[in-house]
Amino acid sequence: MAKQSAAGCGGWIVAGLLLVGMISQCGKDSPNNSNTNALMAAGSTTAGEPSGPSRWMYVQADALNCRATPGGSSTKVEALESNTFVREIEQQDGWSLLRRPASDCWVKSSYLDDEPRARPSRRSYRAPAEPQRFASSARSGSAYYANCSAVRAAGAAPIRRGEPGYARKLDRDGDGIGCE
Repeated sequence: MAKQSAAGCGGWIVAGLLLVGMISQCGKDSPNNSNTNALMAAGSTTAGEPSGPSRWMYVQADALNCRATPGGSSTKVEALESNTFVREIEQQDGWSLLRRPASDCWVKSSYLDDEPRARPSRRSYRAPAEPQRFASSARSGSAYYANCSAVRAAGAAPIRRGEPGYARKLDRDGDGIGCE
């Protein structure tokens, strides 16, 4: 009985190692892998496919309409996004036939390339720096108050037209007295 369980464990160990080996191969099948590219460029065919070589390409346009027949007036079958990885199986008069899961469709060949489209770097918007805000508790000299809370914190409320630090934004009703 001990020999049977040892043999059974050995079988499980071998099966586990094979499984780990298969899983480790999954990460190596990326579109940029040279072995994968060589296989793709060879143009393997299956039943129902054209016999010509196929290529894997990237969509270069921001959005690309995939059409039922070659021609701009043909019915739109699918919309493709930029850098979509597609399989070109035939070319005809500047149009490429793509193998797609739903149905094969045609796109203008000039919108496809072997390399993915470089994404433009996005400029981050930075708000301009706020000007220095000066507050003065004295009612003489120059002063600036961002809002009525700053006026009250400086002990200058209410502030009247003509006094340092008065601004129309501090006077809601426009009567010349701000932060009432």
